[in-house]
Order: sequence, then C-alpha cells, then structure tokens
Amino acid sequence: MFSMTLLLALHAEGLGTVSLNWSVENARDEALRKVANIPDYERIMMFIGCGYAKEGAMVAHSLRRPVNEFIHWDEAQVAKD
Repeated sequence: MFSMTLLLALHAEGLGTVSLNWSVENARDEALRKVANIPDYERIMMFIGCGYAKEGAMVAHSLRRPVNEFIHWDEAQVAKD
C-alpha cells in the first residue's frame, strides 16, 4: 500500500515512475545487501524508478471498461435499501 501511494504521489507531482519487482536468486540478493549495507532483518521487495519523462515519451495505457459492463444492480434491492 505504501509503494502504491508513493507512486501515485510522485505522479501527482509530475514525475514518471516504474515499479520493479526484486525477484532474484539468493546469491544476487545477498550481494546487493552487502554492497548497500542492508541489515539481515530488512528485505528488498522492489525498486522504484522515478524521474521526469522525456517530452513526447510513449507510455503504456489500458482503456478502462465501463462499470456497467461488469456490475449489474438489482434495482428492486436498491429500492429497498
């Protein structure tokens, strides 16, 4: 939840972001932890890259389906409530 909120806040400030999953072999994880001096009781879950997007940069975008395509209201039940 924190990372999602952080990404949204960065976007609101005009920054482009990308979340990167950290799913690697133990040896690679341990190597990074050693170089970055990360204690054993902390875990790397992801990286977040951010910055100002280049003017005219292409960005992936998925169209949203209209709500009425997947939510159907029972009008009789709604009237009772």
